[in-house]
Amino acid sequence: MTSGIEISIQDQVQIIRFARPEKKNAFTAASYTAMTEALAAGDASGDVAVHLFVGSERVFTAGNDIGDFLASAEAGGGGQGLSQPVRGFIRALPRVQKPMIAAVDGLAVGIGTTLMFHCDLVYATPEASFRTPFVDLRLDRACLGHGGWGTRVPFNCWFWVNRCRQPRRVRPGWSMRS
Repeated sequence: MTSGIEISIQDQVQIIRFARPEKKNAFTAASYTAMTEALAAGDASGDVAVHLFVGSERVFTAGNDIGDFLASAEAGGGGQGLSQPVRGFIRALPRVQKPMIAAVDGLAVGIGTTLMFHCDLVYATPEASFRTPFVDLRLDRACLGHGGWGTRVPFNCWFWVNRCRQPRRVRPGWSMRS
């Protein structure tokens, strides 16, 4: 199975592209591993100044691939509810040293929205839609990671539990919409 993540570097920007459009860019264990490794490699590289997360085909990410998520849970998942690759990615996010930017167009579900809390800048098109099903399921503590929200949240925290249905003004300093 491929990771569904494409990594490239252009002009000191490491682009982490979610590339599983047939599954709305949903993440698998391999996706989490690829992203975790890319962030570590980018932080260690003098050729990378910033990490950029982007989706493909007008979808940022549908979050976890449910089939992969259930298979991991059935296989044991380490007894923690989340597989090791998922936990590794969540634990890596607040430790990233270089700036992280997300360019969101279309759907951003679950971890796709959680990722925003760790980014230094989030650019959202008017078509961006954020959903957090784990809040409705009361799973937010487990899904938001170990060690809390990370170091960036006090500076740029924003959260939409409900989908943004119409373009609206967003509070300066929290996020930007085109």
